[in-house]
Amino acid sequence: MKKIYTLLILALNFSLNSIAQCPSGQVNVTIDVTTDDWGYECFWDLTPTGNGCGNGALFTFGNTTEVNCSSGGTQVATAGGYGDNITTTEVLGCLTVGSCFDINYVDDYGDGGASFVVKYNGVVMQSFSSDMNTVSTTYTFCTSVPPAYDAEITTSGTKYTLLPLSQSLNFVAPATITSAGTATITGVKTKVKVTKAGVQLHTASSATQTLTTLTSGSFAVAPYTATSFGEHTVTYTSQIDEVDEVALNDTSEFSVDITDTIYAIDDGTSTDLIGLASGELGYLGNLFDINKATKASSVSVYLGDGTQVSGASAVDSVFNIRIFNTDAMGIPTTVLASTSGVIENVLEKWYTVAFTTPVTLNPGKYMIALEEEFYVQELGLSMVFNPATSYIYSLTT
Repeated sequence: MKKIYTLLILALNFSLNSIAQCPSGQVNVTIDVTTDDWGYECFWDLTPTGNGCGNGALFTFGNTTEVNCSSGGTQVATAGGYGDNITTTEVLGCLTVGSCFDINYVDDYGDGGASFVVKYNGVVMQSFSSDMNTVSTTYTFCTSVPPAYDAEITTSGTKYTLLPLSQSLNFVAPATITSAGTATITGVKTKVKVTKAGVQLHTASSATQTLTTLTSGSFAVAPYTATSFGEHTVTYTSQIDEVDEVALNDTSEFSVDITDTIYAIDDGTSTDLIGLASGELGYLGNLFDINKATKASSVSVYLGDGTQVSGASAVDSVFNIRIFNTDAMGIPTTVLASTSGVIENVLEKWYTVAFTTPVTLNPGKYMIALEEEFYVQELGLSMVFNPATSYIYSLTT
């Protein structure tokens, strides 16, 4: 079965575990393991660092019945181990500070999908994520005493990498600050600045809060809407009354390029190709928010050369692009407009296809999609993932 990677949001179930009291010189270690749509493909063990998978394993987790250290990419697993799209907390117990261990991770299908978050005394200290090319890999961590004062800041950024000036709204969203240490932090706030070409265009600070250990707060600042073209960088910095012991997570930054006419969610780089099964009718597309009435003149897509259902090349075949209206939940409904192009004798390339008459888009949400019908057509896949912005929809299954 060909695996389909979508950008749809996944539901995570979190389990809560109490933190054991450890003797002096030790910390309680837990690891949160999050799976993808195929949790049964995951196997991992924990060994002293350098031992290698299966050599002196201290713990073994996942699908231990069908998958082992040499099973990466064999595609034989069918069931067992972890569930799909869940987070499971594995308790390793009290481990000596300064000792090092390896997470030896194996994926039966050979396309990764699991992520690991290592916590000491309930505090997140390391995180590891696999990519779609992961057959097997090793993640190393060394235990240490978690910090007392740590204000970790995260931001959602904007889902658009290229944003037309006519559609620009406030993109300085609230930040989330977490007391990621073992003690309460006070006077917690964020400072935000927006710059373009090194010139500061906007700065603002949030109100202050107090956060107890392992709790988070939302910190809003004055909004900012772009008024000129160019790449805008938004930088958030966390500040507290105490001395922050972990400086690496005190800043979060993202950029958005304000354009004249181009609207994009991806970064223009194709890391893989994605499509539906042979002869399967359906659509692959992205959702776009229209904030102010405008007209769409063309659509750009990155395509593979494709094959016909018979297996022959799809060169010279017509591909279709549709604009769909959506309902109140953002679900595609009726076709608003269509345009088409012809596949060239090129393995992969960008195609820009124009609408015969520019399409009026009133404020709302629209899906721009590639239609797959009589042949297998693959769309470029970007690693810029944004939840609830993409659809891969089959009409035949």
